[in-house]
Amino acid sequence: MMEAELMHQRDVAKEMVHELRRQLELQQKRERVVEHRALTAELRRHQFEVSLKQCRHHLQHLEANVKHHIVSILLGGLLGALFGWLVAIILIVVDTPTFVAMFLMGPFVAGGAIFGVGLGLATRQRKLLAVHKRIQHPVVSAKSTQPPAKRTVLRTAMGCAKDALFEYMRS
Repeated sequence: MMEAELMHQRDVAKEMVHELRRQLELQQKRERVVEHRALTAELRRHQFEVSLKQCRHHLQHLEANVKHHIVSILLGGLLGALFGWLVAIILIVVDTPTFVAMFLMGPFVAGGAIFGVGLGLATRQRKLLAVHKRIQHPVVSAKSTQPPAKRTVLRTAMGCAKDALFEYMRS
């Protein structure tokens, strides 16, 4: 009788061990899923931050370009109008009838302003193309730093995911 009871207890203990192992495996599987989701969320957040930073940088670059374009247009127009006005004044000095010189001053100023605006825009566009070409084809120096290994980024993300998981489990 005692042997039967001991065998029964042994069988119950084996079943309990089996059940506990199964529960442990299920718990580990759930933990892996949660870690994977946390890692994926952290990587997506990082990608979003990087794209947001790039968009902000791009917007700042565009804003600076618009300001430079406006300054180029205004300065070119002003200098062109001044040049047109000087040409009209030279016509007065050269002994052209005053009526004709005054009559031609408007078109000279307008033409000079239009020419100045075009020249300002052309100069600005040339500078932008030079910068764009320099960005697309960077000069490779002899000392090039190696990019960080993917493993370090992955380890950092895994660490952040584990911290987030532990924080979630505590709360």
